[in-house]
Amino acid sequence: MVYTYYSNGEKESTSNYNGKGKLIKFWSYACSTQGTETKNLKDTVKVCKIAEYNKDGGFSITNIITGEDGQLSKQERKYNVDSVLIESAQFNSKNKYIYKSKTDKTEEGWQTKFWDFFVKQQTISYERIFTYNDKKQLTNSIVTVFSKNGKVKRKVITDYNNENKFNKISYYKKGGKLIDSTTEYIYNENNLPILILAKDETGKITKKTIYQYQ
Repeated sequence: MVYTYYSNGEKESTSNYNGKGKLIKFWSYACSTQGTETKNLKDTVKVCKIAEYNKDGGFSITNIITGEDGQLSKQERKYNVDSVLIESAQFNSKNKYIYKSKTDKTEEGWQTKFWDFFVKQQTISYERIFTYNDKKQLTNSIVTVFSKNGKVKRKVITDYNNENKFNKISYYKKGGKLIDSTTEYIYNENNLPILILAKDETGKITKKTIYQYQ
């Protein structure tokens, strides 16, 4: 890889060569002030970077990318005053969502959400929600899979202990409201599993796994 930079430190280009010194791909980071100027060159990927700053000290960065096939895509990232990423999104050439994420401060700590989209329908296909305490330890996660018409196909909720290990996993039926089964974990003082209980929708134990250590 060979990198070139402008006098202000901003990246100008990246060149990728093979073992024989032949240029394989070239990335150009030059663009117009509007960030929309494109030029279709073979084996060239053009990236236009646009930075915007807020009065509160936060800022956003938008990358408009022109692939070697001439197709446009866009990436957006937003940061708070502490330079923590709080929102991101990726769009296709028709400015439709492909992916999106958002992080919010909560009373207990932080919560980050990720969404993948059915691009044509612009409905969510896959959602992941992660909740952290004020020590940045993961305490809960919710993973949901949707159909194209927005119905829940699969949902799993996981609770974690202070050592980031499973406490309880709940598997939901289609629709996402009724529990299908759960798995509970019990640990010893060394945080090693000593008992795993699988339960059905009524809470009845269907399987018990016991661990013993010497």
